[in-house]
Amino acid sequence: MNILKYFRRKLWIKVVIPVSLIVAVILTLVTYLHLTWEAEQTGKQITNQNVMAAEIVNSGIFDSLAAGENDSVHLQFERMGEKLKDVRIYLYDYERSISFSTDHTMLGKDFSEIISDKGDLGRIEGMLKDGTDPGNSIIASHGNDRFSTTHLPIKNESRCYECHDSSVAILGGLSILSSNRSFSEYLISSR
Repeated sequence: MNILKYFRRKLWIKVVIPVSLIVAVILTLVTYLHLTWEAEQTGKQITNQNVMAAEIVNSGIFDSLAAGENDSVHLQFERMGEKLKDVRIYLYDYERSISFSTDHTMLGKDFSEIISDKGDLGRIEGMLKDGTDPGNSIIASHGNDRFSTTHLPIKNESRCYECHDSSVAILGGLSILSSNRSFSEYLISSR
């Protein structure tokens, strides 16, 4: 009881306790906002990385595909798979059948085995029908990993007509899946 009376009589205690609580709330809020911002910025960086990788892969294989050099494209995908362990790359036709992949076990399988979320598949279906951008960094689970994804339509161009019907506007899609494992480990270690 004497302690309560002591605290009630001391002005500095009456001021320090509420100020300390306010400072604690502000520090917690600032920390939360910083971690949220950091995760958002890292996510944007992964998205940009995926878009650049998709454009590079598309540019790198386009001439070989246009010339009908499928064996060369398979070798390119195999080498990319060896070099990029946390990245999976899939090229599939307008029926979602995987034609080229850094994961050779997925060849000939339906791309829906990779992206199982119905909403994500709907956006990819839209891309395969009319080239609509399905958006970037759709988060997909594949095995025990989570991936940030980017999808690009493969448009039918005049030099593709030698092997493909000219009436089909979109030949398929190119998808890049980047593992979020290192991103998650970075966020955890930075806390």
